[in-house]
Amino acid sequence: LLRSFMPIFVCGALFAFGTAGLREATIKKYLPIHESIQRKLNNNQEWLPKDLWVRGPNSQRLHVELFSPETPPHVLGLELFKSSRNGRDERIWADSASYTDKHWSLSGGLITDAEGEKTLDVLSATGFAPDDLSRAYFARNRPLDLSLSEYENLLKYDKGHRQAETYMWSQRMKPFASLVLLILGLSSSLHFSRSSSREGLARGLLLCALFFVTELLLQDMGVRGALSPLIAGVAPVTLFAGISLWLFSRSPS
Repeated sequence: LLRSFMPIFVCGALFAFGTAGLREATIKKYLPIHESIQRKLNNNQEWLPKDLWVRGPNSQRLHVELFSPETPPHVLGLELFKSSRNGRDERIWADSASYTDKHWSLSGGLITDAEGEKTLDVLSATGFAPDDLSRAYFARNRPLDLSLSEYENLLKYDKGHRQAETYMWSQRMKPFASLVLLILGLSSSLHFSRSSSREGLARGLLLCALFFVTELLLQDMGVRGALSPLIAGVAPVTLFAGISLWLFSRSPS
């Protein structure tokens, strides 16, 4: 039986990992375009994310009131907070800023630290580039649509981001989940009589639906802190992998 279905498993693996690779390579580029088109079609307005918070290196936090991703990207109401253990805190704010040559050119920029207040014209964009602002918007509004690399970037400066860590592990398991569902469906449908085949097909569909329910439930528990993000992202696939292999071993030869 395994030799007979090996071509199906090989093709399934190629499709699963190929689709995952294609998604990883394209989602970052086309997700903002998709969001912009949706806003224009549904609400007849431009996509202008508001009230964004971004974490950067050394516990820095950036807040912008309005972000326009159109070239050149610019923001309104920029505030940057820097804190350190030795008490040398800084606060930078500006009425507006535009992004050019990997830095923000500030309009009405001011910096306040222990030495007082002074003007500031240029702000380094390390950790606060336009891509980071877009990522912050999608992490808040469409967290399931981010790519694996985007989840890793969120965790780079925010180790306690449970949602990003949970979905990162879940995203890593997606190609294996496709193979598990393939084996699960085949194992449930392998019967010789017509009536039992129909029952097997219904049972296979039910088990596949149960997989997605389990996945959503464990992901929610991982995001809320009831489960480790690693367990929440990996457990559904490993659990149903065991079930699918057990059913496949009991299938008629």
